[in-house]
Formats: sequence, C-alpha cells, structure tokens
Amino acid sequence: MTTPLHQPPSSDDLRRFPPANAECARMRGLMRDFVDGELDARAAGAVEEHVHGCRSCGLALARAEHELLLVKSVLPRARTQAPPGFGSEVLRRLMQEDGVEFGDVEFGDGADADADADEDAVEERIERVPFGRRIAAAASFLVSVPGSLMVSVMLLAGLALYQNLRTVSDDSAPVRIARLTIMSSADTHTMLGGKAVQLSSGDGISEDQLVWVGAKGGAIADWHDRSEGRQPAARFELGNNSAVQLRDGEPMLVNGKLAVDARRPFSFAVADGSRLELTRGEYVLSASNPLGDRWDPKSGSPADLEVSLEVKQGDGAIIYRNGEMQQLVGAGYVARYSDYAFSLTQMPSGGPERTETPVAPPLGPGSLRGSVIERSGARAVGTTVLVSYRGEKGMHSAPPVTVDQAGFFGFETGIPGAPPRCESGFAVLQIVPPAQRPELGLVAPDAYRLIANGQHVRVQKTLFVETSAEFRGRVFDDEGQPVRGARLLPLVVDELFGCVLPWPEGQATSDVAGDFVLRRLPATMPNHQSLAVAVMHPELEATVVDLPPRGSAVAALFDGTIVSPRLRPVRLHSLPVSATIEIWQDMPGLPPGAAARVYTAETNEFGVVEALPVGSGQLYLRNMSQSSPALRALVPSGSQSQASYRPAPGLPGQFAAIFECHTVVPGTSLAFANTYRHQHFATTSPTQTTLEVHFLDSLSRGLVPTAQVFALQPGGPRGRAKVRFLGFTSLGGALSYEIVSEDLGLVAIAPDGATAYASLGDLLGNESWIEVPSTGRVLIDESLRPGIGDTQQVLTVGFEPVDPVPGLQPRLHRFASDVTGWGVGELPPGDYRVTVGGQTTEVTVVPGETVVLR
Repeated sequence: MTTPLHQPPSSDDLRRFPPANAECARMRGLMRDFVDGELDARAAGAVEEHVHGCRSCGLALARAEHELLLVKSVLPRARTQAPPGFGSEVLRRLMQEDGVEFGDVEFGDGADADADADEDAVEERIERVPFGRRIAAAASFLVSVPGSLMVSVMLLAGLALYQNLRTVSDDSAPVRIARLTIMSSADTHTMLGGKAVQLSSGDGISEDQLVWVGAKGGAIADWHDRSEGRQPAARFELGNNSAVQLRDGEPMLVNGKLAVDARRPFSFAVADGSRLELTRGEYVLSASNPLGDRWDPKSGSPADLEVSLEVKQGDGAIIYRNGEMQQLVGAGYVARYSDYAFSLTQMPSGGPERTETPVAPPLGPGSLRGSVIERSGARAVGTTVLVSYRGEKGMHSAPPVTVDQAGFFGFETGIPGAPPRCESGFAVLQIVPPAQRPELGLVAPDAYRLIANGQHVRVQKTLFVETSAEFRGRVFDDEGQPVRGARLLPLVVDELFGCVLPWPEGQATSDVAGDFVLRRLPATMPNHQSLAVAVMHPELEATVVDLPPRGSAVAALFDGTIVSPRLRPVRLHSLPVSATIEIWQDMPGLPPGAAARVYTAETNEFGVVEALPVGSGQLYLRNMSQSSPALRALVPSGSQSQASYRPAPGLPGQFAAIFECHTVVPGTSLAFANTYRHQHFATTSPTQTTLEVHFLDSLSRGLVPTAQVFALQPGGPRGRAKVRFLGFTSLGGALSYEIVSEDLGLVAIAPDGATAYASLGDLLGNESWIEVPSTGRVLIDESLRPGIGDTQQVLTVGFEPVDPVPGLQPRLHRFASDVTGWGVGELPPGDYRVTVGGQTTEVTVVPGETVVLR
C-alpha cells in the first residue's frame, strides 16, 4: 500500500502560525487536501477535531479556505477546467515513456461518468510510473500549445491571488491555545450543556471547562500553556474529589488535591482568588472547604477555602493574594493559608530531598523572620533589612540583618544579648539593597503585619526589591551657567504628616557640565509619600525638586533640569556685639521645620553683620546654649537697597517648637529632621481607656481591612502634631485603640490611599464607626497645560488643604502629562489651594469623582 501524496502547506502560513508540536505539523500537511475535499472520512475527522482545540491550526485552516475562495473568484469554473484531453495526454505520455500498455482503459473526450468509473484504474497505473518520469512527461506536455495555454491561465490566476493575499494583514501573530489533555483517567468528568460527560484518554479540556474526579477516581493530564516554550509545560495528577478549571488561560484549582510536575515556570490560580507562580519543580496543591462540606460540581467554586502549597523540590513558588506578593515558599516548606490565617512550616526530615537549604528555625525562645526577593523572583541575597517593633518596655530596633542565600532574614529574641521578644502585630521595616547592585532601589520604611506562632513571629508577606529607573539631570544657576560640584541628596517626603527622611547613601555630585545621575532610588512609595531631591552648593540656595515615581510613564518625560538661584547678601543688625552667631533658615519646598540651612557669622562691635549670603526662606537667630536652645525670628527692617534684618520683638521660642532638625549632612550646612511616619509606636503614658473602632467605606459601605491607623499628639514644630502608629485594622475593619491623655484623634490610611480623621471627642462620644471617604481625581484644564514646543511637558501640581485637620499640614504633590490624560488621582476629598505652572487656584475634590481644574 502506497502513502498518499498531499499538497504541501503554505510557507507563509507556517511562518504566521507555526505548528506547536509534531501533531500540528502533521495536520498542516493535510490542510489543503481537507479544503479541496480530497481526504477520506477518518483523516477529515482528525483535522476537524484538531482545529477545534488548536487556535493556531484553526487560523491556518481559515487561511487555506480563504485562498481557495480567492482562486474561485478570480477564475470561473468553466475557465479552471483543463483543455480537453489534458489529463489523458499527460497519463498517456507517462505510460509510453515507461512502456506501460493502456489495456482496456479509454482516454479522450468521454463522459464524466466514464472518467469517474475508471479513476481508480488510472490512479493505480500512475502509481506504477516512477515519479521522475511523471514530472518529465508533464513538462513535455506543458511546453505544447494546449499546455502553454493552461500555464498562461494558471499564471494569471496566481498573479490575482498574490495581489489579494498582499492585502491581508500580517500583523496577526501566532495565537496559542492553553489546554489540558487527559492522558489517563478513572471516574473523571466534565460538564457539557449542564450534563456530566465521562472523560477518557485523549480528551481535551479548553477555556472555562471543568474537569473533576469522583470519589474513587483519579486522572493524569498534560498542561499546555500559551507560551512558545517546550510543551507540555507540566503534568498534573488529580486525586479523588478534586477539580480543575481553565480560566483566562490558566489552570485553576477548585477543590481537592493536585500533584504538579512543572517542567518550566507558569502561573496557577486558586478558586479563592490567590495565584501561584510556580517554577520548575514538584509541588502538591490542595484546596478544601474549612467547614468540611462536600463540594458539588454544579454549585461552582466554594465560598471559602483552606489552601496548602507543598514545594517538594525545585526553585520554589510565590504566593500572590489580593494582587500583592505575599510569600516566597522555598523547597522543603509547606504554606497553608485562608482568609483568616497563614502559616509556613518546614517539611519533616523524612521528606523529599531539597535542592536548597532554607533558614532553620532559630533555637532561642523567640524569633522574628521574613523573606525578601527581587521582582524577577530571584532571592535578594545580601540585602540589608532594618527592623523596629514593639517589645518589652517599649519600642526596639534590632541590629541590621542580611538576607541569606535562601532569601530569608531573621534574628533571635528574648535571650540574653538579643533583642526582646516581639509583642506587636506589626514591624516597621526598611530594605537597603547591596551596594554592588545599583540597579535595585531602596525600599522606604513601612509597616508590615506579623503572624505569631507562640514566641516566634514572621512577616506575613514576602518583601521585594525591584529595579529602579535612574534619574539623570543637569544643575544650572539662575544665570544659566552649569554648576559643578553641586551635591544632590534624595529625600522621602511624607505628604500627610510632614516627615522628611534623607538618604545620604544615594547622593551624587554634578560634574563640570552640571550633569548628575541618581541611582538606587525607591522604585515604589507608600501611600501619600513622595520622592524629592535636595540640591546643595555653597554659593547657591538649597533647592528642592519633587520627582515623579520611578519607572512611571511620567518619569520618562520629566525634564531633569534643575535651576538653583545664587545666594543673596543681607545685612543683619541689633545682634550681640563681637560674637559668633548661628542663623537658621527654612528650606523652601519642604514641610516647615523639617529642614534648615545653618549659617555661621561674626558680628562687629556694633552687633552688625554687613553682608551674609542667604537664601529666600525665613531666618532665625539661635542662642548658643546647648542645654536650652532657643530661636528668635529675624524680620525685615529699614528701606536700604540691601535687604536688612533684625530680631523680632518678644521672647524667643523653643528650638523644638520651630525645627525638628537633628541630622546635619556631612560636609554641608544642611540639617534634616530624619523622621518617618512609623518612627513612634509605643507610649509610656498611662492608658485612659480602650475603644473598639470600626472603619467603613463611605461609598460601598463595606468594612476597610488592613488600613494603617495613627494617633495624633501635640508637640510637633510649627503647631504640627506628633504621630504615633497604632497598627492595622483587622479583616473586619476594626482596631482596638488604647487612648492616652495626649491624643488628639485618629488618622487612617486605607490600602487604596483613602484617608479618614476622627477627633478624640467624636470617639469618646460613642462615634466608634468612622467613615473613610473614597479618593477623588482632578483633570487639568487645557488652559493650564504646557504649550506645544515647551521643553517641559510634565506639570508638577501641588495641593494644600484650605481647612486642614488640626495638627496636620498636608502638602500633596502630583504629576500630570499627556500620558496620564492630564489627570491626577488619589486625592482625599476636600477644598484645596492648587499651585500649577506658577499659578494658584482652588478646587473641591469630590469622593469617587473627577473634577476639572481651571
């Protein structure tokens, strides 16, 4: 029996829609014959079954059918028939060349019925002719008059077909279909039309289909994902009472137990909404109803699930919950989680051999542990973690710890020579990548929830560091000259509470052309915190520039040009005679009292300083007492051409009431507060009472879980409140608040950036339900946008509340450009004075809505 010769597939189709595997390649060889109706029933059925489960081959089939339609539209049927005797003459010459006798077979212009009756005999004789002889005979005929006519017709058809095919878009890239293929099964089913259908070996499961195994069954399935990698991506072994469904191109565990042999990385979903990023290795997954209810395939996914992920061997897995990375699970560990709990335990020593050695649990009476990875999934080896937490007798800061080869960090607590045991449900962490990794960004201090297991606590979710886009720019003075030797210091600015945290390790210096590069900047920032840079030079005013979030589309458009004005000389008088004095000056662009520039001068015998170079901020004269420092404001005096200042009348103010600067940047005259919002979370004051406070979303009326809550207390500079971090709201949106006498009220920051305030009076008046209004959005009117051709196409927009909460002086900074649609968001509702492009206007931000700024 001879093998049939099929028409070859189109090379263009193979390029546009490449076969995914050997079976696809075989089907492509049958595609044109299928369109022409030249396949037997079995082969045609195989093609139909394959293209229903393979998107790439389905597209190739559609192209072949379209090609046939184009040919038929160009050449009517009467013209596509060969001249009389074309086939007979070709066959006759083939047989004569090979010495084959015709026998009883007739050729010529006989009826179609006779030709059909003799078709089998003709094909049998053709098959006996060597292939080379057939080609030679065909060529001999084609150069004859009838053959030339047929060639001309075919060339015209080919040209018309080529022109039509050129109009077809080549933009469609190959699209691959994700699917499960059942390799073996027992008591395994799917749902079709609301009815259960038995599955057997060779059956395929596509998008939105469910496969489940009965109480006494089991199944093995191969998983093919959409990538171009080697297929199958993994093999699944489904246990009894287990169910898997395909959703959005990913397998989703609905119920039961599933063993996974992952042959390369891919994503796996769970019916509770979590997602697992698996790498090459072996895993065991399970999901069950915590109430023990039996799962019914007709009822859909369970409402609540307890999920277990066991990494038997390989490079580990990452758990994502609520869209955020929660935990890295290394080989030899088991993670169990639900809506109310999370645990990570090491497998028994008799478990499978591991490819890595995770951190062993500390042997002391207590510990604090966590894990850090890079955004790519690699362990952040060598990263430094700074940890603060509440323990015995107040707040404690542990010595810096380093992330080990397995991606973990930790330290013992509660033993002599070690930090005390942790007694809070949170810790404040700052992450500093290694110096040899300048592409990774600093992680600003933030609070993270802890999970306790006796005296051992663990950070609830995996922390991560990520690549940060560098900031390049150039420094000029106000005369347009490039500035050499300017120092640029990155700052983390708290927009709500007025804290400023400098980062000296990340500073840079401008070169002879004024150029600079800042690296290792924070890639992301907590809600209502922003990134800025302070420019310092002995001859220039200290300048602060707000920066867009690193890696954002706006940051790519932001012009890095910085202009720092030269210092101006001022005359000071009515000062102590023949004395050394200190003048402190506010830094414009930062919260009042958060930073200062310090000048030292000598007065003459008349108490005068004739010409002191200063900037434009408010000036203060400091007494030289170290035990009780005080400041007196300097006010303008006289009408001389040179600006003149003298001390203001009245008593001096306490230094701490005006400035909270403690850290002077080495080699400069700049002092910064060096504060952050989570810096204080313990109190030695006696507790008056404990109140259960609930936080409610004002629009959805739903509870607000995992919001960060702060207590406000008096005593900050310039009337600003001090901040004490209380912790997180529970999953039920509640917080147990221990009230102390100094407290003024509470501020809550929801995970989406929404904020709420409640005074102590409201709380004590049984107003324990606090509404959290949703944030609003502002659209910049066209009249305020940059003109065409302007160098800077990014607007820096400053928002200052008209009636701020007592003790707060928030200043919000946002960036708008055409890539943001000239809109800015995450704005707490209220009335604001807005500064944009040197102009000041007012706007009212409405919860959940967009308003236009004109």
